[in-house]
Amino acid sequence: MEILFDRHAEAIRHLDLAAVATAADIPESFLLAREGRYSSHYIPFESVNRQARVVVVGISPGFVQWKNAMREAQRRMALG
Repeated sequence: MEILFDRHAEAIRHLDLAAVATAADIPESFLLAREGRYSSHYIPFESVNRQARVVVVGISPGFVQWKNAMREAQRRMALG
C-alpha cells in the first residue's frame, strides 16, 4: 500500500491555510481526481489499523474536515 502522506508532506508543510477559504482554493497539488464538477483531494486520513475487527465506511470528508486535517498535520509535522 502506497502511503500518500509521503508524497504530499512538503506541500502540507508549506500550505498557507489562511489562503484556502473555500474548496475551490485547495491547491492543485492535492488533486487526486476530477470528474466533471466533482473532485477528490488528498486528505491525511490514511491511518490503517491492520488488527481492526470492524471497518466503518461512510461519506468522504468535506472541506471543513480537509482543512482541519491539514491544520493538524502541519501541527504534528512542526512537532516532529
